[in-house]
Amino acid sequence: MHDYRSLPDFDSDLEQLRKKYPHVEDDIREALKLALAGKAPTYPIPLFPGLVKIRIASADQNRGKRGGFRVIYHSGVSGPCLISVYAKAQYEQLPIAELRRLAAKVAAYNKQGSK
Repeated sequence: MHDYRSLPDFDSDLEQLRKKYPHVEDDIREALKLALAGKAPTYPIPLFPGLVKIRIASADQNRGKRGGFRVIYHSGVSGPCLISVYAKAQYEQLPIAELRRLAAKVAAYNKQGSK
């Protein structure tokens, strides 16, 4: 996903999903474009300022947004930073401990980038 900044966790998650769902990257790219243009709903994650979830339909699964993918990103000043992607079949929602870990990684990434 060269169009957006991403954490290594996201890249790793995407690589794993790509093995099973060859069109996942296209699905994500299109959904992000719509979401960032305000043409698709986004869902702020409570307790984690700046973290946003979007629901994405899966072309490979022939499923709509309810059963497709979830992308977590940070809506920062310098544009979105992709944090995590997972299939809805993997998790109903990410555990709080995982969200804390990801939020800490975003903070470290932003701090490193501001130097």
